[in-house]
Amino acid sequence: PPNTAPPPLPSSSLPEGYYEEAVPLSPGKAPEYITANYDSDAMSSSYESYDEEEEDGKGQKMRHQWPSAEASMDLVKDARICAFLLRKKRFGQWTKLLCVIKENKLLCYKSSKDQTPQMELTLYGCSITHIPKDGKKKKHELKIVHQGADALVLAVQSKEQAEEWLK
Repeated sequence: PPNTAPPPLPSSSLPEGYYEEAVPLSPGKAPEYITANYDSDAMSSSYESYDEEEEDGKGQKMRHQWPSAEASMDLVKDARICAFLLRKKRFGQWTKLLCVIKENKLLCYKSSKDQTPQMELTLYGCSITHIPKDGKKKKHELKIVHQGADALVLAVQSKEQAEEWLK
């Protein structure tokens, strides 16, 4: 049944097939994530770019909930710590990854359904720095530097979460 109150910010992954009624906008206003005004397939394009919108959020949307227990159990078995974190890409965009620390390695998965990590980094010999949040847009960041490789920057929700990951 439709809810008359505005929807809350999502605190977990949306269920498969989730649909949200579009609210009409006043003329001349368009949400940032809609890229074409005359798109005949507007639902799919705005849904596909919803993920990009989510990544640019103010850190509220990072979450610890798992889409399904079965899908992610093998990935997190024997893990020291794990959570969905945002990874800073080359040109400043952020992408959501499931990050797991297991056996002194950082494993990053695109989704909890993936069995093979998108990225694997041995933490031995790495320097890890917490960069505190500075202003509204900036996130709490963990900068992981391995000699001879590009730095990996992950966003965490809070100073407390950063301290957990630094352990």
